[in-house]
Amino acid sequence: MNIHHLQKLSIKFAKCVATFAVLFLRPILIFRWTGILPVNIKSFQEFSPVPYKDQSVFPKEGPRSIRGNASWHATPTSPMVMGHLLEIKNGLVSCSGYAFDQAGNLIEGASHRYSRKIKKTLVSHPSRLRPHIEKFEGVVAAITASNQDAYFHWLFDLLPRLKLLEDLGVKPDKIYLQCHYRFQRETLELLGMVATRDIINCHDVPLLSASTLMMPCHEVMDGHEFPDWVIGFLRDRFLPTVEKAELHQKKRVYVSRADALFRRVTNEHEILPILAEYGFVVVKLEKLSFQEQVALFMEAEAVVLPHGSGLANLVFCSKGIPVIELLPSVVLDHGFRLSTAAGLDYFFLNSRDGDSTLIAGASHSGNIPYDFMIHPEDLVATLRLAGIEKARNGNSIISSLSIEQHLEAEYVQRSALGIK
Repeated sequence: MNIHHLQKLSIKFAKCVATFAVLFLRPILIFRWTGILPVNIKSFQEFSPVPYKDQSVFPKEGPRSIRGNASWHATPTSPMVMGHLLEIKNGLVSCSGYAFDQAGNLIEGASHRYSRKIKKTLVSHPSRLRPHIEKFEGVVAAITASNQDAYFHWLFDLLPRLKLLEDLGVKPDKIYLQCHYRFQRETLELLGMVATRDIINCHDVPLLSASTLMMPCHEVMDGHEFPDWVIGFLRDRFLPTVEKAELHQKKRVYVSRADALFRRVTNEHEILPILAEYGFVVVKLEKLSFQEQVALFMEAEAVVLPHGSGLANLVFCSKGIPVIELLPSVVLDHGFRLSTAAGLDYFFLNSRDGDSTLIAGASHSGNIPYDFMIHPEDLVATLRLAGIEKARNGNSIISSLSIEQHLEAEYVQRSALGIK
């Protein structure tokens, strides 16, 4: 019997103990001994929430496509909107965004995206047996969520909570958040809102209790608009950090997911020559710094991209530019809702192929974890629908080189002219 199997057995046994012990003990005591927390839910309304800003329901009309609206499915509207601040005395918070009161009750309306990780009324993530809980005397603001390691959610769900704290005049002693990935470090540094000494990195501290826990609660909820204050916050804070260089030219950008684990365009080799004819450069965002991504989209005159975290960068585009999102046979509306909020001219192109039952289920869960194919003639028709013409010789459109090559060429040219 290997160690992994023994761990699974011990966790299974701990869950049985926790399920029985809840009849006699407080949830927090069970948690300290087993690492398993029975879910006893409290509403955030019991903690005198300070309201922030509303998030309106998104209109149900669909975007334009060569297929019409036959395959358009709006995301079901979330019943609860997070736009408030909570103060929890002796509260407990996890790196995945669970928030608990001092008795160990899960606070609904404070915990972020927790439902994906709770099964059979027990919380067993991120702890195992006998969890260590880091204690802090003072005011800690918690900005964590189970989706914080995704670039899109980091920009739209996590960072705006710093803005919420700022606007409500909250100045915590420490901020509990994830500062692990490159884009997290780069954005926090550019914001200048959080000094390293003020951060408790949840990547290293999976569970934290504070004598005063402040929970700024915000998410871009399903079926709701992307709030104007979030769009304004991201544009106002990050666009000025990028200097417009005279040598940069307006670019038509195609975002490739060829190196991603899923949501790849399987026949990308067939559509790249078409995109080159229309003057699109190919970019892999994971190879660029955050500021390079901001600059790229700020200077884009048209964007084609598969559904993925790269959609987040649409917030930095100039208003009115055409955006074509590539999707499986049933469509998710995140890109449309964001493009509408950012004032972009949005179109979608979905695959003719795929299991519509599977994809419809995925659309309701907010995820599409598989690859798909785009027919070349459909792409041409969509480019025409969006009013994008083929590139002409001598115009300002850059064609078939990759964006990495262009960045290198621009750097060499700027260095030769003595421009830093």
